[in-house]
Amino acid sequence: MVLYLHGGAFLTCGANSHSRIVNALSKFADSPVLVVNYRLIPKHSVTMALDDCHDAYRWLRLRGYEPDQIVLAGDSAGGYLALALAQRLHKEGDEPAALVAISPLLQLAKQPKQAHPNIKTDAMFPARAFDALVALVASAAAEHPVNGKPEELYEPLDYIEPGLPRTLIHVSGSEVLLHDARLAARLLAAAGVPTEVRVWPGQIHDFQLAAPLVPEATRSLRQIGAYIREATD
Repeated sequence: MVLYLHGGAFLTCGANSHSRIVNALSKFADSPVLVVNYRLIPKHSVTMALDDCHDAYRWLRLRGYEPDQIVLAGDSAGGYLALALAQRLHKEGDEPAALVAISPLLQLAKQPKQAHPNIKTDAMFPARAFDALVALVASAAAEHPVNGKPEELYEPLDYIEPGLPRTLIHVSGSEVLLHDARLAARLLAAAGVPTEVRVWPGQIHDFQLAAPLVPEATRSLRQIGAYIREATD
């Protein structure tokens, strides 16, 4: 079973917008896929979205799926949710078989991305896009205080530790989120977590959404499907 967490900057998209990528993953992984239509900012907070993803995982467990049968997967902001969910499950002693992240946003901090050379080549995200994202996430957190204080902004890369699920990351070579992908890979590998990063030159952010029109998108999803099959074998 693949638990899929869609991208969209925590702000938009859902099962319908990501149907092509989900259907392709299901085919290539020979696996059912559950897509979580989690709550979105600004009406809700990112932590509330993560709670929805956690509920979906628990629902799968109640349906009889064992942890070694479940792979967490997500693109863009869904990559953040997938890693944060893996960390929450790790604390609970529940370890999914693997984690797959596509063009993942894995760090909310904007400065490292805005300083990355790919900020000049990214076809989708100018520097100001990350200003807007951080402002929206922070505003949503402020609207949902915990014990009278704004909800804390969680940085998954600050909490990398041994025991997290093996991880595969696919990312474009020209997108600014290459920064997040490579930083995550270094931190995961240093913690002893088996990690692979596959960089696709000449592609854009989340190019897998263009399958089957873009051949590289189909090849990427086929590789991810093979990885999922192997991880759950």
